[in-house]
Amino acid sequence: MVHLRNVVPVGALLSLVLGPLAAASTTAATQAPGSPGTGTTTYAASGWSLERPAQERLADLPEVLPDRLLTRAVGGRAALLALGDRIGAVAALNGRTTGELRHLLLTDATLVVTPSGRLAYEDRVAATDDPGDDPGDEGDDEPPVEEAVFPTSETFRLHSRPGAERTIHLDFDGTTDIGSRWDTEAPAAAPFSLDDDPAFSHREHATIQQVWLRVAEDFAPFDVDVTTEDPGRAALARSGTDDRVFGTRAQITSDVPVQGDLCSSRYCTGVAFVGIFDEPEEHEALQPAWVFTAYYNDATTIATTVSHEVGHTLGLDHDDKVDDDVQGYYPGHANWTPLMGSGPGPVSQWSNGAFEGSRNTQDDLALMIDRDPDTYAGGLSLVPDEAGATIASAASFVPVSGGLITHRNDVDVYALGTCSGEVTVRAAPARVSPNLDIELQVRDASGAVLGRDDPPSTRGDGVTADGMGATVSLQAEGELYARVDGVGTGDPTTAYDDYGSLGRYTLSVSGCDGGAGTATTVPDSPTVKKAKPGRKGGRRTAKLVWRAPATDGGAPVTGYVVLAHKMRGSEQLARSKGSKVLRPGRTRKVLRMPKGRWAFQVVALNDLGRSEPSKRSRAIRPR
Repeated sequence: MVHLRNVVPVGALLSLVLGPLAAASTTAATQAPGSPGTGTTTYAASGWSLERPAQERLADLPEVLPDRLLTRAVGGRAALLALGDRIGAVAALNGRTTGELRHLLLTDATLVVTPSGRLAYEDRVAATDDPGDDPGDEGDDEPPVEEAVFPTSETFRLHSRPGAERTIHLDFDGTTDIGSRWDTEAPAAAPFSLDDDPAFSHREHATIQQVWLRVAEDFAPFDVDVTTEDPGRAALARSGTDDRVFGTRAQITSDVPVQGDLCSSRYCTGVAFVGIFDEPEEHEALQPAWVFTAYYNDATTIATTVSHEVGHTLGLDHDDKVDDDVQGYYPGHANWTPLMGSGPGPVSQWSNGAFEGSRNTQDDLALMIDRDPDTYAGGLSLVPDEAGATIASAASFVPVSGGLITHRNDVDVYALGTCSGEVTVRAAPARVSPNLDIELQVRDASGAVLGRDDPPSTRGDGVTADGMGATVSLQAEGELYARVDGVGTGDPTTAYDDYGSLGRYTLSVSGCDGGAGTATTVPDSPTVKKAKPGRKGGRRTAKLVWRAPATDGGAPVTGYVVLAHKMRGSEQLARSKGSKVLRPGRTRKVLRMPKGRWAFQVVALNDLGRSEPSKRSRAIRPR
């Protein structure tokens, strides 16, 4: 089991923890906090920086670590006491300098040294949150009902980048495959569940789909396949440095006993080994990264926890502030939250610690693509750029599948062809929890800016920010170009800059022969205006009225499908019905319905596919 330093008094730890270290000196425990170790560490007022005249590496140190270094996991000052003069070897095993490791143990109580000497983060409910009941207790609040985006038959077959050499498997259906470095006797972990039924309900399918969408957006800049389908051992395991096909598994589970076995704190939301994504020697023994849903089972929080724990496997530490206590997670500010912090902001992004008072100035993106075999980070690579950044290097077509902004200096320019009259160009980020805040420009062949849009981003509904997309409409003649850039909202000390403004986008164009008539994206969602019982007498019916999508995606809407969901309380059941395809001009429908309480959604179709369902209507009883 993972136990933190404050579970057992330091004195008692000498007999409980030291194990093979009983004869080791306690030099590290008596050294002043923050004082230099084998590697020199200097601390700045706004964070900390490193000076390494002689970088510690595992190869430079003798093989002094036994297979089981400690009898139990421990953190903080107690860990320094337990490690003694072997702190250098433990630091090197984890790709850190002695100074780095000492600093982290003294400033972050969620970091523990496990019995094998590997570092792990045991994440907890943020101090600003009310954890409520114990895990597994029934509370008064039901989890929010998520909307299914795909048929339930596709829930466990979702892929963000099929064919990529790297894989992040979101495992919701339980496992018996628990790596040997996890200090647990649990034989298995139960599946993710929102109820007591072992079968996945429609609501659970919808939540899983929404989690996948959000995690896929967080890792969109990287050449990695985020998938809900088990890719098999060969796609995840790494057998050595020559093995280029590998990944990690995020185990999302509602198993409270396993949570209690792996975590010392009852407020634990996740735990993961640090910097092991590309570990070549004992990769499987260090899997999976754990995500526990005992407190939070909404899609947004599950997804951010998954990305956070996978971030640890890629070598990332926590974002916090110098004036925080040793359990601090920075919650963010305005509508922004760092993924390696913990907060409610709808714009959650990777960070370089540019916010005011940051203790951790790690460059998240650089670490995640680090290729040095002696460091504790890395394993991913960026997706190749699909469009040039200038008029001369512009892509000659508007991509049907959309584009990507992969780093802060990435700008994509597209040739729109010959344009005439009213021209409208729309750039839309991911529909669910986008990380990309778009500035859109329309330029002429000389590069002159004819139109620009960068609306201010706001909190939106608290889950998805508003103002992340951009639209330019103008009267123009001749050759035009669209320029897409990821931007921020201002000074990162009080807002956010362009560092983490990355992700997918789609372009829709009208008025230009390079984009006109081409389905560049599926339509926007329709809007349900009214759902009410049918007329009294005769057959049981319901009447539904909706509004057409605000944007057709660049191609005409070809029809609508009405989805009907039988409800029990506020819970969406597995029983759903879909209408036949209705003609595109329709905006109302009288439906013959069975008994019960029913809610409705509408989906719009074009040549590229189907929109996301509209927001669900209120539940009614047909008559």
